[in-house]
Amino acid sequence: MLDDNIYLQGDVNKTNGEIERLTLLPGSDNNQLTATHYLTYIGIVANTLNSNLPNDQAGGVAIQLFKDALKENTGKEITKKKAVGNVMYMAYLDPNSTGFTFSPN
Repeated sequence: MLDDNIYLQGDVNKTNGEIERLTLLPGSDNNQLTATHYLTYIGIVANTLNSNLPNDQAGGVAIQLFKDALKENTGKEITKKKAVGNVMYMAYLDPNSTGFTFSPN
């Protein structure tokens, strides 16, 4: 848990100990502050994973990908993906869940 309403989940390969995926999950409070924090955490994780890139090319791209998915939200499943550096970003929305995943590219 990163704060009261945002969760970070990691999947680790048991054979080699490498992280296979990090997923940020927002809480269900539908609070504007939580939304702002969620976007901030997306940017922080993206910048950390792609520390060799300028922030606008790492975190900025990740935040925009999530915002683009939100704009297309029609109540149906939406998935947006983009490879940045050595990381695949994936924003997903459906009627029951929302998340942002980072995985090796």
